[in-house]
Amino acid sequence: MNADQTAIVGYSMGGYGALNAAGAGFGPQMLPLVPGGALAQRQAGNYTPDPRIKAVVAMAPWGGDAAVRGIGVNFGGKYGFWEDVGLQNLKVPTLFIVGDRDDVSWYEGGVKPCSRTL
Repeated sequence: MNADQTAIVGYSMGGYGALNAAGAGFGPQMLPLVPGGALAQRQAGNYTPDPRIKAVVAMAPWGGDAAVRGIGVNFGGKYGFWEDVGLQNLKVPTLFIVGDRDDVSWYEGGVKPCSRTL
């Protein structure tokens, strides 16, 4: 095992956490959802991801726009818990595994590719 060459795999909330651990920072409008400002330290631009993380596999990661609306939060970012600035900090290869019949994470429209070039 080589801890300097790590991949993170997460399912549902674990996928959401894996994306954040690898650099995808939360949007500012999500900060009030957790008491005491606990999300502020994981907000876009407020932390540096562990450089040992070299890849992410996010299976049905929770936190997209439809999932956030599904729990009654109507003030999410462009992509639910995520915004462009936060997703731009996700710099490692990432595999998303989602299904269009997922009734928890809500990917009925699938995952759309980002328009930026790495």
